Amino acid sequence: CHGEVFNPRFVGGPRKEEVLGLTLEERDADPGLMLDRIAAAEGLNGFRYFPDHDPRVFDRFMRDPRCAKIVLTRNPLESYVSLKIARQTGQWKLGRARDHKAGSIIFDGAEFEAYLEELMGFQLQVLRLLQTTGQTAFHLDYEDVRDPAVLTGLAAYLGLDAESVKPSTRLVKQ
Repeated sequence: CHGEVFNPRFVGGPRKEEVLGLTLEERDADPGLMLDRIAAAEGLNGFRYFPDHDPRVFDRFMRDPRCAKIVLTRNPLESYVSLKIARQTGQWKLGRARDHKAGSIIFDGAEFEAYLEELMGFQLQVLRLLQTTGQTAFHLDYEDVRDPAVLTGLAAYLGLDAESVKPSTRLVKQ
């Protein structure tokens, strides 16, 4: 996975200067070029896409039946808190507990409601596009990302040997 290659704040990850030879500025100028590079890269390649990522590529990869879709869901309150902490600390993915940056947020009910509406709208958009194009997705709950049985199913969905997909021991929740 090349990370969040369509995140408006960075390309791939907060400490990356480029992904597959493209900088943030080059990706912003032509996000389709990033999709082309991912599709042309050796082996199995992918990226994470969230509701606030560049919308110019959404239809293209969602309508492409050659692009496998994995729909990761998480408790919306946990997701909201994690997002707010990530925006505050600049730490979007935590691989080692010792690197954790402490952050605290103030819960804003109206903001959370707006977040829920945006999230539900995005999820319905994904579902509708999958339905209208005759595609399916592998659904994965955040709590299952370390479950070997679920990951064996994910490997099968991707056409991989089950041994090639192993639970990450480095992912730490915000």
